[in-house]
Amino acid sequence: MSRIRRLAASGVIGVFLAFALLWCWVHLAANNPLPGLLLRSGFGADGTWLALTASDFLMNIIMCLPAAWALNSLGKDLRLNTLVSVVAFAASSSFLVGLPLHEMSLRIGIQYSLLLASLPVAVWVFSRFRRRRA
Repeated sequence: MSRIRRLAASGVIGVFLAFALLWCWVHLAANNPLPGLLLRSGFGADGTWLALTASDFLMNIIMCLPAAWALNSLGKDLRLNTLVSVVAFAASSSFLVGLPLHEMSLRIGIQYSLLLASLPVAVWVFSRFRRRRA
């Protein structure tokens, strides 16, 4: 596969990931018992936000593993392919959700940064697992 095709495939993976995560998070937000449990536990606002942010980051990494597999399957230039995929993901998710960057609070900025970091972390985890298995 040529380099242009790999980069285009990486972009398609990023766009598809934006749609898939949006679909998954709608269902997870509606059925997730964790926020209610945290609020009843007496953590407080900051502790609840921190626990939810950490659990959301972990869930994003898990949901990005199929995209990490697809990026690893493309072969060469894994870092460049991941970068293209993250840029396509950021552009399409901000288009889908309508996230204006100039109106972000610090907490939303942290959560959005962790969302964007979830794909590179998933690629790193998948490539580590793949190397140990081989």
